Amino acid sequence: MQRSIEVDTTRLPFVLTTVRGGMRAEDVEEMQRRFEALFAARRPFVTITDARALTRVPAAPLRRAIADWNLRYRAETATYNVAAVAILDSVLGRAALRTIHWIAPHPSPYLVVASPAEAVAVAFEHLEGAGVRLSPDVHLEELMRALHGTAAERAGVG
Repeated sequence: MQRSIEVDTTRLPFVLTTVRGGMRAEDVEEMQRRFEALFAARRPFVTITDARALTRVPAAPLRRAIADWNLRYRAETATYNVAAVAILDSVLGRAALRTIHWIAPHPSPYLVVASPAEAVAVAFEHLEGAGVRLSPDVHLEELMRALHGTAAERAGVG
């Protein structure tokens, strides 16, 4: 069975997270373990979450578990997660997520955008602003291919 959440850390300092369908508890827990490992590495990173294939909001108990984890790791998030960028197709979805983060602010900048190109541009901008040096192996075109790949997978092409 395909995971509802996948975390790709092969392009650090860019962490690409893909969310599909409805989030399952075991996949959320695996995602949280991956982020705990990133925090333990003590290196700054930026998260790009492709939520264009998210089909439903998690149930209340899972949202509570996510919120509790976020509170537990608030200091680490503020220290190492330079920025988080979510990609959502839906105008209403983007507005809802922005409202949530306005009411309960994320410990680091949290931006909601409509396209992979905008997400990558914002991520580069925040890394540069934080003085994070990029590896010569990290290329804009490759990041865009990776994000467009998630769109193909979402459509059942990949």
